[in-house]
This record gives sequence, structure tokens and C-alpha cells, in this order.
Amino acid sequence: KLNPTQDVLFIRAYTKFDPGYYVSGGSNHNGLRVSAGSVITGQAPPADGTGFFLTSIQNNVEGNALSGEVEPGYSHIYAYWPKQRMQYGDHWYPDGLVKPGGAGLWLLYPAQYPDFAPMPNWEPKLGVWYCYELMLKANTIGKNDGEVAWWIDGQLKGRIPDLFLRSIDSLKIDFAALRLHAISNTTRVNKKWYDNVVIATQYIGPMASASPTPSPTPTAPAQL
Repeated sequence: KLNPTQDVLFIRAYTKFDPGYYVSGGSNHNGLRVSAGSVITGQAPPADGTGFFLTSIQNNVEGNALSGEVEPGYSHIYAYWPKQRMQYGDHWYPDGLVKPGGAGLWLLYPAQYPDFAPMPNWEPKLGVWYCYELMLKANTIGKNDGEVAWWIDGQLKGRIPDLFLRSIDSLKIDFAALRLHAISNTTRVNKKWYDNVVIATQYIGPMASASPTPSPTPTAPAQL
């Protein structure tokens, strides 16, 4: 829980999936979550922007695998927001695809999302440490300038701009979490590691060393 609440938030963590990680079908939410308001999973927030919003960077094969996709799946954003397509939220990919439904609003209505630029899909290798960083920016009231962006090892891998997330200023980012949750037919024990977590109000970036040893996280600017 974040106090004070924020209009923009960054969360960075080093993560690693175990070498045999495998989730067969069903829900698999893993990674970094940032949200605002009283989130009700399985229920779409009000379309007028007075409810809640959530973004989570995760890896999973959602439904049918995309071209070239293997375990643990392409990195993408799992989102609850006022314009979502189904009650259980949207899955946003950096190339503009949204599951369910195909092309995202940023591809269907480019005039409304002029700052969107598609980027290639990317997925991590199992058993390897990566530095993940997620940024969520709430829109200014009356404007569609909300934004989600994510970096892997300091390189921008996806950005969804020009978003409408809220219509009231009291709805601010108030929660951040590490996630590992799955409903699956898989019987093996799946593991994922997290290390060197930082939450801040500006970009953090990778540590000076390439991967955790583990060791204490260096002091980052504007930590909460």
C-alpha cells in the first residue's frame, strides 16, 4: 500500500523463471503490478473512469501461442481499465495486439492514440535473470495522456500512451506488488525468483552489476 498515493509510479525488480517453468492453460499472472483504487478482479471498472485501474507486466502464453512464442510467453501488460474488452481484463502486447479481440484501440483508432508506436514482442529465456521495470502514469483529468511503459535490462520494450484511466483526481496509484499466481493443469512445482526491488517516482534503471548476487539494492532517487 502506498502512502502518499501517486500519479506516476515506477517499480523495478530482477526476476528469473526456473528452467522448467511450465503452466498449461488457465490463468497465470506473474510479474510486477501497479494499481489504483479498490480493484475487483473479474469485474470491469466503470467506463466513466470513476472506479479503478490496474497494470501488471507478465509473461504467459495467453490462449493460442503467437508466432515464435514459447514458455514462459511474451512479455505483455495485463490491464483493467475503463475501456477494457472483457470482464477479466485485457492483455496488451507491444506490437499493438490485444487479447481478446485482436488489434488494440491504438491500431484501430490511430488518430486517438497518435503517440503509439508498435514494438517487437519479446520473451525471456527460462533460468536467466532479467531486470524488469514497469511505469504507470495516470492521465491528467480531462486529458487522455495516461501511459504504461516497460523496460527489460534498461531497454524500452513496450509503451502504450494516450490512455484514459480516470476522470477524478482522487483516483491515484496506491498499490504495488510482486505476483506469482496460476490456475493450471500443470502438476509440477513452478518457481520464480524476485530480487533487488525498488519503487520510485522516476525511472530507476538496472543496477551497476549485471545481475543480483543477491546484494542490497543501491539507493535509488525518489524512493517511497
